[in-house]
Amino acid sequence: MDKNSTKSNASLIEGQGKTGKYFQIIATFIVSISAFSIGNVIGWTSQISLQMSQGGMGFVITQDELSWIGSFTAIGAAFMALIIGYVCDKIGRKPTKLLLIIPMATGWGFLAWATNVPMLYTGRILTGMSMGAYMVTNPVYINEITQKEIKGRLGSLTQLFISGGILFDVIVGKFASIKTYTLCCFAVPLIFGTLFVFMPETPIYYLKKNREDCAEITLKKLRSRDYDVHAEMDQLKCILSEERERNLYKKFKESWQTNRSTRLAFVTSLMLMVFRVFSGVDAITAYTSLIISNAIDFDPSLGTIIVITIQTFIGIFQSIIIDHIGRKMLLFISQIIITLALTAVGLCFLLKNHNFVIEGGYSILDNLALVSLCCYSIGFSLGIAPIPLILNAELNPPETKSLVSSFNTFLSWVLIFGVTKTFLLLEHAYGIEAAFLLYGGLSFLGVIFVIFFVPETKGKSHQEIKEVLEKYRFLPLRFR
Repeated sequence: MDKNSTKSNASLIEGQGKTGKYFQIIATFIVSISAFSIGNVIGWTSQISLQMSQGGMGFVITQDELSWIGSFTAIGAAFMALIIGYVCDKIGRKPTKLLLIIPMATGWGFLAWATNVPMLYTGRILTGMSMGAYMVTNPVYINEITQKEIKGRLGSLTQLFISGGILFDVIVGKFASIKTYTLCCFAVPLIFGTLFVFMPETPIYYLKKNREDCAEITLKKLRSRDYDVHAEMDQLKCILSEERERNLYKKFKESWQTNRSTRLAFVTSLMLMVFRVFSGVDAITAYTSLIISNAIDFDPSLGTIIVITIQTFIGIFQSIIIDHIGRKMLLFISQIIITLALTAVGLCFLLKNHNFVIEGGYSILDNLALVSLCCYSIGFSLGIAPIPLILNAELNPPETKSLVSSFNTFLSWVLIFGVTKTFLLLEHAYGIEAAFLLYGGLSFLGVIFVIFFVPETKGKSHQEIKEVLEKYRFLPLRFR
């Protein structure tokens, strides 16, 4: 009898793999369309920044105004990072994501039909608000609908779709007018809403609202009709009951005061997010065509496509090798490549702009600068792009994770605003080489930080990571 029962359960699990998993994959792909829209927002100015500065929108845009246009999205995103978690818990994950279509589509409308700079500012703030909210809600939704066997692979789709959205920007932006290109971006959230309306709310949200019947129906839809959901329901209710008993701020304060590992985890995860921003990627992505046109004798639109394409495909490669090579080693390699590439670009621009080169040597410097920009994209996608987000979750203990993640996300958006806003100011005041050499110097500090402060978390349990942090005495941790 027991053997028959075991076989029956095994067959149900196998059936779930053939039916329920397909539904989870479809749902993840549909929700990731909103991540594609995130990429559209991030990369919107990348291909057209040069056209905008030359009056391509029908009105004059100064360099200072362009810097605000490139950076205002981070302000909207930072604001939403503070409140979106509460909204998700109050009205649900699905309604929240659908409501976010309104500011996203409205923002794209302002950008497409803009007749003055304030309309561009408004559009960027509105699209930035939805972008920041989707950055938080996408991982939550995917995490709560998928089973653990495929959670990691499906979770990686968010970053891949963001990269795909940026790549879409630079390709369409090259061949279409600014208005047509922007209307294409406007269509993405509408497509997402049309498809996502048929997707379910997450079972965890229903359980939080004590609607067990709805949670059970949703789980059966996500797993399979014949799947016995009661064991998973009991597990989810147990987790939620522990969360309800916890006062997060009190737990954070207690853990901070009593556990050295909590303090080091917080500092490490925070500084990795800081070094991610200080690599300059947001500014470089926002103004790629402008950078290439001002400093390199090369087709700026084609150069932008090359740089972003490399960044996208290296991101796919990185997701394959991360669990084989490990977080620390990839971060170390990434920071080394970024430091050398940024320094090389800065020196090329310095030599060229100050005429420290003989006649005929300019083409060599142009080629070296473009190759270095491509190497920078490789280095960024290889490690510092995704790994700080991963370590945010792996280093911090459960009792402090949510608060630390929210704070780190908010601070990173504030810093992104600062870096994006000051890039063109640095270029105007000291030359474009100053920005790249500054980012290169900060990235070198990131190399030192990775060597001395970042533990390897691959294959380690939370308890093992905690023990490593507790024993840390300011000596380089091994790459294993």
